[in-house]
Amino acid sequence: MKHQMKKPFLVGERIYMRPLELEDVNDTYLNWMNDVEMAKNIPSMTFPGSRHEVESYVSAVQKDPHTVFLAIIEKRLASISETLN
Repeated sequence: MKHQMKKPFLVGERIYMRPLELEDVNDTYLNWMNDVEMAKNIPSMTFPGSRHEVESYVSAVQKDPHTVFLAIIEKRLASISETLN
């Protein structure tokens, strides 16, 4: 079954980017955001971040008209592999 892209912003051969959504904040995403190595590269995040803190951060960034917050989706997995802010 072919993956249905959801709100594509930029499409490549193996990946596409789309706006990050609150439902993307799942256990996998929280573990990723709370990884020590990853936290070093995200100056706007506090470490460690609870689900509520990460959801609040995503909500705030979504509302900022000067910010584009994108999820990088691997087409074959249909899952987030990174975010770009």
